[in-house]
Amino acid sequence: MNKNEILQISSSPIIFNGNNMPDTDIEDLIIDIAWRDYDTCFEDKKDLENKISIVLAADGILIGLITATNSIVNSTTILISTLLFLFSAIFCVFAIYLRDYKYMKPMKTWKELKERNLLNDIIQTKKNIFATIDAATEYNRENYEKIVFWTKLALISFIGALIVITISILINICYNLESIIVFDLPLLLPF
Repeated sequence: MNKNEILQISSSPIIFNGNNMPDTDIEDLIIDIAWRDYDTCFEDKKDLENKISIVLAADGILIGLITATNSIVNSTTILISTLLFLFSAIFCVFAIYLRDYKYMKPMKTWKELKERNLLNDIIQTKKNIFATIDAATEYNRENYEKIVFWTKLALISFIGALIVITISILINICYNLESIIVFDLPLLLPF
């Protein structure tokens, strides 16, 4: 595998051709790609948790609005939509609860490599660094996938509640229009 092939494997590839390759070893490039993936994992987690907090806030606001406006929608709709918003909020809490993430500890890694006498072999040292980064990234990605799962459930519940409320309001509007047309319109006509 040459350097170009390895760089194309990365989630954010760098385009190099044979003339502008940096003066570095392939192991350095792999470690750089691993670090980028490691950093990306935490950026993705942060972005998703920001979105979850927005949904959680919207759940609270909409639960308050629904319970305060019981004249617009019927009690069954209030119950169903409130339960769906509550499920959404619970799923959001499951998504953002604290999880154990693997963080890189350079001093600990250095001591382990030194104790195992691996600092003299630079290629083996780089392979061990890559393996450590890769294992931490894999562990963090598994946690990220759990967050994604709970977030999907929260969004499905949230959207379901919005659909229930919208349908109820439309039915209420149609019912009110029908009563105006059938009962009040003949009284308004001059003949």
